[in-house]
Amino acid sequence: MALAHRVGGTQGYIARLETAETSNYEMNTLKKIATALHRVVVIGFAEEPKGHLPTASRRVEDLVTV
Repeated sequence: MALAHRVGGTQGYIARLETAETSNYEMNTLKKIATALHRVVVIGFAEEPKGHLPTASRRVEDLVTV
């Protein structure tokens, strides 16, 4: 609840973010959360593990939304 208060959102919204029940993470929201936690947002690219093929749920469009 403290994080929700510091971010200016509801506990329900933070819970949905924590459990990945949403796929639309807005950059502004991520920045607010980072600020509340005294952190910065870092977005990067990493190699897929060997032998792993991207699935529909792990497409690049699903991993990074700016």
